[in-house]
Amino acid sequence: MSTWIPTSERLPTREDANKAGEVLAVDARGHQWLWNFSKYPVDMFGLPPVAWVPTPPCTPPKPSPTDNEGEGTVSGQFWVVWAENGGTPVVQHPNEASATFEAERLARLNPDKRFYVLEAIGLRCVTNMMRVDLRGNEVPF
Repeated sequence: MSTWIPTSERLPTREDANKAGEVLAVDARGHQWLWNFSKYPVDMFGLPPVAWVPTPPCTPPKPSPTDNEGEGTVSGQFWVVWAENGGTPVVQHPNEASATFEAERLARLNPDKRFYVLEAIGLRCVTNMMRVDLRGNEVPF
């Protein structure tokens, strides 16, 4: 059963949208886009959306707790230590000083390796997956 909701049946509400106020929409030609329905009503389009699906909000990672040095974290901000030809970093440090200390500790234990302190500066999150059967000519609702 399809999750597409025809616009003739029901228009989206805030509860259906992601944090940006968008839902995934489709028009009669099958073009899909993120539709901010509160800014752009149905009658504004030359080829209006015929159906939509809710977009769940993206849940960012929880920030690490602050340490005793008094350097707090910005929401989701963290640092990791990465070694050339090493594995994937798994420890999220709450501040730069903690990550630097760890990089120095690891460098002393592994004199021939380079250890980098990396700061997380952004986050991207895909919030849904579209499944489209290209074998048929059915409208998606």
